[in-house]
Amino acid sequence: METLERTQAGRLEIGRLIPSGVGAAAARPDSSGTGAQLYRLSLLDAFRGNRMGFLVDGLLVTDRDRPRALFPSQGSYLIGMGSRNGPWRIQFDREEHLPLDRSGGSSRYWDVRAGATFEAELAGLQPLGRQTLYNNKKPKGATLRGEFGLGYFLHNKSFPARADQTGLAGLRYEARALISAPGGGLRFKVDADFLTDKNRKKYAAANLDLVLGVGLASKQVELWFERYSSDVLDGPGYEHYFLLKVVVPYAVGAR
Repeated sequence: METLERTQAGRLEIGRLIPSGVGAAAARPDSSGTGAQLYRLSLLDAFRGNRMGFLVDGLLVTDRDRPRALFPSQGSYLIGMGSRNGPWRIQFDREEHLPLDRSGGSSRYWDVRAGATFEAELAGLQPLGRQTLYNNKKPKGATLRGEFGLGYFLHNKSFPARADQTGLAGLRYEARALISAPGGGLRFKVDADFLTDKNRKKYAAANLDLVLGVGLASKQVELWFERYSSDVLDGPGYEHYFLLKVVVPYAVGAR
């Protein structure tokens, strides 16, 4: 069988940010305002048998505290180029966060990330109603997909190391996991992102951003409820909030 030489994929996300009793999503990069609506568009163009590719990610956030709450108060983008060899990958990124309704308070950086992915079948987690053997074939279990990696900020003079906007990020430790039932259905996700402060302990994590999510997925659309938390690990500071979002993915392959 021939390998697909090129794949174009992407996803559109529309979500509602929900405050908690101990925090709310910020509406701007300087942590001002209260986030309300979230709009994200991600595009991937992979070629050479999906071994190389380009990534573009755009994000808009509105501020519920503004009189014109429907207009975005923050715009963010990421442009990346990467290469993959089996489970291993390396990626170079440019990311920038900009306030759209005022001047100042922006942040930007260049970084490089390397990591590995893995996949395993969880044989003990069959979907409900499929515990019986049909045609002497054991029902397929849920799938675990994971990724772990290390990132280095090549150039960073404004992106903070902590949720309280202090320090400058130096290193990134990341780990992600997704459990999905056969054919879609119920899904669970965990994303952990650790940042170090290059001006203090260069290798010890100073901040943890953690995402816990549960979702329902079909081939055309996904519905997710997620809990976002930010925890300053080397000092006081903790908050969390929630996100309810609809995701519309797509993928096109060409030989």
